[in-house]
Amino acid sequence: MLNFLRQFFRDRSVDYLVDELRLREEIFGLLVLSPLLGYPLVTSDLSLRLLPYLSEELQILIDRIQRLEDQFGETLGRFDLG
Repeated sequence: MLNFLRQFFRDRSVDYLVDELRLREEIFGLLVLSPLLGYPLVTSDLSLRLLPYLSEELQILIDRIQRLEDQFGETLGRFDLG
């Protein structure tokens, strides 16, 4: 029983950490891409220097836009409501 609980909480912790990492990556992308969106949060020079670090995230963003995922449903899916 103790091993089951340990594994259960470990799996839940990993899921929450993965969601937290994804959220932080999205915030980082928003900060870097904000001048392109019309929100001057950081300078354009800094954005251009950080842009190469976002190549994978940009591809994920493009894929997500093409699939038109439901962001509200994805956010609610993080919570155990059922």
